[in-house]
Amino acid sequence: FSLALISFFTATISSIFVARKIREGKGLEKINYTDHYVICGWNDLADELLEAFLKQDNEDKAPIVLVNELSEEEIDAWRGKLNASHLGFVRGDFTQDQILAKANIAKAKAVLILPNLIKLGETEADEKAALATYTIKALAPKAKVYAYILHYENKAKLRRAKADGIIIADEFGPYLGASQLH
Repeated sequence: FSLALISFFTATISSIFVARKIREGKGLEKINYTDHYVICGWNDLADELLEAFLKQDNEDKAPIVLVNELSEEEIDAWRGKLNASHLGFVRGDFTQDQILAKANIAKAKAVLILPNLIKLGETEADEKAALATYTIKALAPKAKVYAYILHYENKAKLRRAKADGIIIADEFGPYLGASQLH
């Protein structure tokens, strides 16, 4: 009886850990990092930005949390490609309070908002960046927030949202974005 009881508890504990690991991989669990960097959104430049940031961050190995709507397979591919074991992931809309809470935004060092061109047009992407800036500043007033926008005329919206830095799209954007976070 005691052997069966021990086996039952061991199996239960193992299944809890496995289920949690699966939920983490899918971006459904809360991240427990502190003094981490958060990158919200995804577009064609995000991969260059992430590579540039990881090259600059060789010594620190500061945790990075991606908040976007990519699939689990795409995130796993990035973890493997960049050899980044300290790359967390939260799936969802980065303007939503509960999604940002899962990314532990209140304890983040800095946040970079990218124009999310997966589902939005350029104008809507800049507007979403402004909304995300307002939301993040309300939830984490001490975190530095940098917004990457596509159109210069939207810069005033980000200033009103109190963005700490604004990057306007050009060919140097990924490198400027990575250097702003440090």
